[in-house]
Amino acid sequence: MSRGFWDFFSTPQFCRSARRNWRAQLPRDFPDESLGGLLTDFVVRKTGTLKSRRYIGFVAFLVGSSLMLSSVRVRNPITAVLIISFASFFGDLVLASSWSVCMDVGQELAGTVSGCMNTWGNLAGFLFPLVTGFLIQHFGRWDLPIIVASAIFFFGALLWLRIDPTEVLVPSSPLVE
Repeated sequence: MSRGFWDFFSTPQFCRSARRNWRAQLPRDFPDESLGGLLTDFVVRKTGTLKSRRYIGFVAFLVGSSLMLSSVRVRNPITAVLIISFASFFGDLVLASSWSVCMDVGQELAGTVSGCMNTWGNLAGFLFPLVTGFLIQHFGRWDLPIIVASAIFFFGALLWLRIDPTEVLVPSSPLVE
């Protein structure tokens, strides 16, 4: 969701210079995804349990939800964009935990689990701009898509609490020859 929302706001009419200069895109992905990986590794080493990965997802999505919702109350457009950018940062902070959990629960089927996660995430990223247009066209309010994004972040935070990375989805079985 976060990636689709960010991509919507990084279209040429919003960021013309970023499209001409690839270095303007680099800071967008590198710090949050790398920090998320380091944070995931640190928390698992410190606690000694894979279950602690879910708390990274919960906290990051909860903060992302709060930031999205608070951006609606801000009157200064630059401040609102900065707040939304920080929400996107916290959404991407979860990526390392997400991929790690796919490997934990999928085991030898980790590629399938990762593919399912990636497919649903990309579908949401494809649909969200359409939903945004619908909400704005029918209700005439630009804040509604941001409120919906905040609700999605919040629902995602709650779902992270239900994830158990130690519970393998399909127990290992001998390969059929």
